[in-house]
Amino acid sequence: MSGWLSWSERLVSQSENSSVSQEARGNGSLPGLFPPYAVIACSVVFFWSISVRALIYTLMPTIAGDLGLSSSLAGLVISLMLLGYTAGSWLAGWLPLARRWRILGGVGLSLVGSILFAAASSLPMLLAAGVAVGLGVGVYLPLGLSMLVEVGGSSRRAYYMSIHEVAATLGSFSGSAVVAVILLWTDWHGSIRAWAVVGGLALLAFFMVRDASGDGRARTSARPVPLDGKLVASILSYGIGTILVTGLISMLPLILVRAWGLGQSEAASLVGGTRLAGLVGVLIAGFLGDRLGHARVLLGLQTLCLLGGAAMSVDGYGPLFEAGVLLLAVGASGNITLSPVVVTAAYPPEEREMAMAMTSGLGGFLGMVASPALFGALLDLGMGGGPIVATTIFTLAMMLATRRLASQPRATAPSDT
Repeated sequence: MSGWLSWSERLVSQSENSSVSQEARGNGSLPGLFPPYAVIACSVVFFWSISVRALIYTLMPTIAGDLGLSSSLAGLVISLMLLGYTAGSWLAGWLPLARRWRILGGVGLSLVGSILFAAASSLPMLLAAGVAVGLGVGVYLPLGLSMLVEVGGSSRRAYYMSIHEVAATLGSFSGSAVVAVILLWTDWHGSIRAWAVVGGLALLAFFMVRDASGDGRARTSARPVPLDGKLVASILSYGIGTILVTGLISMLPLILVRAWGLGQSEAASLVGGTRLAGLVGVLIAGFLGDRLGHARVLLGLQTLCLLGGAAMSVDGYGPLFEAGVLLLAVGASGNITLSPVVVTAAYPPEEREMAMAMTSGLGGFLGMVASPALFGALLDLGMGGGPIVATTIFTLAMMLATRRLASQPRATAPSDT
């Protein structure tokens, strides 16, 4: 036990001294492969945030059958959880207390929500538990992203963001795959209770982050962020990135089946490949962003999104469409990794949390709530290629918004230089 504590203390100490060590490495050098403890803790929390959502998505057909819910009511549970997620992200900038305690409170709320979800025996209980899970995991997002930016300084923030995003990808895989294994021994109630152990580990991991990294000092009033052109550009840049990586990919199986007549297994296979392709984009963002310039690499990844969307729009379903999907997945995953870096760089340190909260809250609503509804409506209108064309147009708007942010004077803190 004492050896384990000694190891954890060394990791925490490394996190507290991250700004010093990054300066010693030099702003233009490749970051060290072993990240500070704060990055590990944030990644564990993000793993929990994504995996518990994926677990609930996967279990929903079983839950609906057990409780006698219609498809629309089951969809309502998911919708309210996602609305809670976006609301939690937006509220994170306004909540009192220091950042460390807000993050711990969010993880705790999501953990309690998952336990309530496991105990639910009626629709009202499911709805309340889903909102609690969504609010809890949503609170973390803007605070964790702001923390990674500060810990990484100017030379390692993209690399740390990529580690964070890899944790999200693993969470998405694990949250779905674990169901098949755990259900061999228990029912859906037991599956969620068993996975709640991961939430407890995430809570413990972040509790060990010291105040110097977690910003545990008494919080002063957050400086309001005006709803101006810069904030609109931030919301569009991040929000459309969320549409690409969440909205379109989540609707892609339905698009492939209904618009191009693919079988369910073939559609699932193609969508599953986007996860692996996405890891390529995350690695590109992490290893090139800090060396070649965050905005430059981000715009390059967005260009891949544009080319992928164009390829998918050309001639119905075929090899070009499949290549376009993979190209879009690479660009979209890398984009969502670097977008918070470019957004936060446009704001001074005292405004970053609030700016990221409003950006991720409103942008997340576009990606997770509004875009699936829009794409579904286009399919109902018989416009099979409509979601792809809309995505290509959105990507152009995202690139313009990103150029607007990249042209802003860089707002720096001592750890940024």
